[in-house]
Amino acid sequence: MNEPPDGRSTLADFGLTALVMGGGAAFLLGLITIGVGALTGRIPLLLGILLGLTALVAVAGLVITIVTVRSGKPPRRPAAGRSGDL
Repeated sequence: MNEPPDGRSTLADFGLTALVMGGGAAFLLGLITIGVGALTGRIPLLLGILLGLTALVAVAGLVITIVTVRSGKPPRRPAAGRSGDL
């Protein structure tokens, strides 16, 4: 249960976190951008740029997650007899 993290699982965790946070931020900024666009008749440049950046974070998280999952290396297992507890 207290296994030391290997590089692959850490990268997968990072990718999933970026995917979830970037997707959530893109969704919220998308709603705000659509609302402001509906009220004012145009989309402000700053909101468009922020929406693009959050979408890029979500896409980068998705790419990192897919590459990590599809890599052929199995996760490293700790040596027998070592539980990691002190």
